[in-house]
Amino acid sequence: MNRRKNIRLGISIAGAMLLLLFADAFPVAWTDMTKEEFDGEMQKTSQFYTVNQHYSVQVDYASFRGYDSEIPYDQSTGYYRKDGKSYHNFLLGIHTIQNSRYKVIVDTAKKAILVADPENEESAAEMKQLNFDNESKYVTAYKSAPSGGGKLLRVEFNKIPAYTAYTIDISDDGRLRGMTIYYRESYPLDPSDPSSAKAQPKLKITYSAFDAGKTFDSKKEFDTSKYFTEADGKLTLTAAFKNYTITDLRIPTKKKS
Repeated sequence: MNRRKNIRLGISIAGAMLLLLFADAFPVAWTDMTKEEFDGEMQKTSQFYTVNQHYSVQVDYASFRGYDSEIPYDQSTGYYRKDGKSYHNFLLGIHTIQNSRYKVIVDTAKKAILVADPENEESAAEMKQLNFDNESKYVTAYKSAPSGGGKLLRVEFNKIPAYTAYTIDISDDGRLRGMTIYYRESYPLDPSDPSSAKAQPKLKITYSAFDAGKTFDSKKEFDTSKYFTEADGKLTLTAAFKNYTITDLRIPTKKKS
């Protein structure tokens, strides 16, 4: 039974990835919308993640050399696991773990660990990616289009930001299913030949296998003790991570006399 369930899950995830990868190959009938209508959709998504505080989701990244390209040149798979204000994500080779005491970022490529105070908020990582408040003055158009069991939203920008547009795929209940970022600067299609034709790249992020009933050991999932220990306010790397650098970014607190 579990094997059949896993097969069906694998097929559904593969189908979702294929749908998103080839979505640009089909014309989208965009309809203009107002900023108020767009903000309403974002509010619905925000409400979804306010209600769902304990879940796990798979996160896939796919980079393309041009807007029209459907063959990714780079891909990675990660995850995001959340329980209230605590969370653990592994995205693009970087672990970010937050618990009641710390927010820890572990860069495995640079062998570096950053330690900060935990953020006192319950916003999901997905909602932080959808925060356009700082860029709203550069928006030239908001658009929408139907998308099986949900809606596609498109935000277009003027020449100021580093991107020309975002598209956002949201389910009918407000869950974020994916987004595509269209970058402004052009790069050679052949990185080894600077004189080759240039194109503007895009990045697709897909959220799949959302599981609000996911059971994981919260104490173990958000534990940072395998990276370092603390004594008298000093952080010391464990033996397993002795070759890493550690930076303490926490705001010092005054000790009681």
